[in-house]
Amino acid sequence: MDVDAKHIKLYQNSNIVLNALKYQLEQENISCIIKNNTDSARLAGFIAGDNDNDLFVFEEDAEKAKIILANFLAKKD
Repeated sequence: MDVDAKHIKLYQNSNIVLNALKYQLEQENISCIIKNNTDSARLAGFIAGDNDNDLFVFEEDAEKAKIILANFLAKKD
């Protein structure tokens, strides 16, 4: 992994949906990070919606991750 690698936001939704997507990405050896904005806001004393959480992937994995995301969303509907 490149030391200067950057993350990009792939998708925003609830933690439940993002954890299911994370599992799919990890099955294809794509590392990702979930930023839980809901808990961060709650801990700071603010209110945030349940769908305000973000999933990030490395830029170099973005194209493959977008295909997995499209398949994931197609199955979800």
